[in-house]
Amino acid sequence: MPIIAANSYFSAFPSDPEAVVIRSPRLILRPLLLQDAPRISALANDWDLIKQTVSQPFPFTQRDAENMILDAWQPDDEEEEEEILLGIQRTSDTALIGAMAVNRDGMLAEVGYWIGRQYWSQGYATEALAALLRQVRFQWGITVLEAVAFHENFASEAVLRKCGFRLKSGQRSHLPDRGGERMLNRFLWEAG
Repeated sequence: MPIIAANSYFSAFPSDPEAVVIRSPRLILRPLLLQDAPRISALANDWDLIKQTVSQPFPFTQRDAENMILDAWQPDDEEEEEEILLGIQRTSDTALIGAMAVNRDGMLAEVGYWIGRQYWSQGYATEALAALLRQVRFQWGITVLEAVAFHENFASEAVLRKCGFRLKSGQRSHLPDRGGERMLNRFLWEAG
C-alpha cells in the first residue's frame, strides 16, 4: 500500500502533517501516530486483508505497524517519493478502522487503502476515498491519481468505480508472498 509521508510533502501539501485532517459524515482521516500501532497491527494481522495488498507483510506485527508509521513520519531524504499516511477513524466512537495513503513520485500520485475486516461492507472505504479525493483535488492540486487492486478484489474495485476511477490496464504480476501469479488492475481517477 502506498503511504503518504509527513515532513517532505510535495509543494501543494501542507507543511505540518498534523494539520492534515479530513472529515466526512462518519469518518475522520488523520495522521497515524506511533500510539496507533497496536490497533493497526490488530486490524491488519488478517490474511484475508493482507493478501489484497501488494506489499504489506504477513503476519502483520505491532513492529510492522510501528515501522510503517515511523517511515511515514521520517521519510528518506534521498528518495524523491513523497507520502502521507492517514488513519481512518469513525466519528461515532473514535475507533480506528483502517488506513489510507497517498504517494507521489514526480508527476505520478497513487492512493491505497484498507479497512479492518469487522468494518467491511459498511461503506467506509467509499466514504473515506471520496473525502480524500476532495482534499487532493481542491487543497493539494492533484488532478490525476492511480490505484491498484487485484482482479479478484471485487469490493475494492467497486469502491474505486463508485469514486470515479476507471480501469486503465491490467497486468499479471508474480507475487510469491501473495500466492504467486496474480492479475493486478490499475485504475485512474482524473478530476473533472
